[in-house]
Amino acid sequence: MFEIQIRSFTSLMLIVAISALTGAESFGQIKVTPVDWNGSGDKIEIIEMKVSPAAEPVPLFGHRLTHLPDQLNSGNAATLYLQSLLELRSKWLKVEKDFGEEAEGWSHYETPSDEIPLEKLRQVSARFDGTIEQHIARATLRRSCDWGYGLEELKGPMSYGVQLSGLKDTRAISRTLVLQTKLAILESRFDDAVDLMRMNYRLAENVGRTKLLVGSLIAYAEIGITNGSMIDFIAAADSPNMYWALTEMPRSLVDWRDTLRMECRLALRAFPEMADAETASHTKDEWSRIVQNIPPTVFAISNYNSDVPPEMKFVSAAIGILSYTVAKQRLIESGMDATKVEEMAVGQVLLIDASREYLQVANLYEKEIYLPFPGSQERTDKIGRMFLANESSMNSPGIVFGGLLLPAVQHVRAAGVRTRRDIDALRVIEALRMHAAIDGKLPKKLSDITVVHVPNNPATNKPFEYRLEGDTAVLELPRSDGIVYSKRFKVSLR
Repeated sequence: MFEIQIRSFTSLMLIVAISALTGAESFGQIKVTPVDWNGSGDKIEIIEMKVSPAAEPVPLFGHRLTHLPDQLNSGNAATLYLQSLLELRSKWLKVEKDFGEEAEGWSHYETPSDEIPLEKLRQVSARFDGTIEQHIARATLRRSCDWGYGLEELKGPMSYGVQLSGLKDTRAISRTLVLQTKLAILESRFDDAVDLMRMNYRLAENVGRTKLLVGSLIAYAEIGITNGSMIDFIAAADSPNMYWALTEMPRSLVDWRDTLRMECRLALRAFPEMADAETASHTKDEWSRIVQNIPPTVFAISNYNSDVPPEMKFVSAAIGILSYTVAKQRLIESGMDATKVEEMAVGQVLLIDASREYLQVANLYEKEIYLPFPGSQERTDKIGRMFLANESSMNSPGIVFGGLLLPAVQHVRAAGVRTRRDIDALRVIEALRMHAAIDGKLPKKLSDITVVHVPNNPATNKPFEYRLEGDTAVLELPRSDGIVYSKRFKVSLR
């Protein structure tokens, strides 16, 4: 557990004195430049880092970014996180009033260390000591985290209208931890910095347990924020090597598999009448009412519960006119008794067909969860083209629904692979530092590194793109990996 350090006046003055004597070189050496890539308007983030050679740590797991199972306690972490938010809201407002909005920027790894007013950073950081010690550190050690949404039990409008009270605000916890991590790194308190990063990674893991797409995206953002702290840490003079600490982390901190499986069932949870259409019994008017409710609901879901325009009622009528004949034919061709189909209410025919067609789309997208990421964008594009090429498919409410909602599967999965790629890139940089500690220089190619295993790029399952330009190692994380995000690390030795 992270313990708040209470420093005496003498020890504080010693830190100030050391900082003054060693100058900026004791801080992280990082320069971040977002530039236009090939004039296309896309951005590639160039991160230039000066690093110290760092041998394999002894013991190997002297630093961990996770907790061992026997270190965790029973209890719900969410309650402690929510308690911390009550304090953080008012504290951050007070910080912005006393120090200005730029105070938050002091924690960013993009902010040059010599531009950070160190004494003010200490004052701001100290304001959060109690909240971290009493709530956030304790939450980190809780074995479970239940945010209380009960998604599995929600049907109808409640299934997509969940009020995410507290969840979005957890980014305030993350930025608070990053702020304190920055100070710990600048003061070379590396053990404390690791403790704080461990809390931040654990926070993201707990936020990702919600089985909500927005929860997964918030969690990935928090992992990205913490990865920024790790870049700061690696660039700090004489920082310990974190290769094994990064390697020990789970391949995916966010449980996106169950989240995406939940998403693939969203239509059937939002419209339980559609899921039960083959066995339910309703009057013709009731079937008609259920069908008419589909377009406004789809609009509300895809537009984040925005007000439904009045003209949506005409869309419902149009769906009935365009879809009925095709839907009826599909049911008969599937083997359903033709006489039975003719006797059904129009609304029931439409709902049975919509349910079947939706599940067809959902199953195709779910299949992607279990396949390797390389090639996934091409496969999902092919699915979309397949339905667009079939004119009758576009008359199916189920396929329209799937087309609106299910591409989020690819978006969230890509975010997960991007996050994993960033972490594995940091492992490569730590392998470079480990090699330099033995060889005295950076390797010409990654295969020259023999002291430790060099991970492949998880987006391609191939080695990372690497080259040595003079004394600078260049590590590429290109958009061509299938991820809409590009980075280039340029690493040199002190």
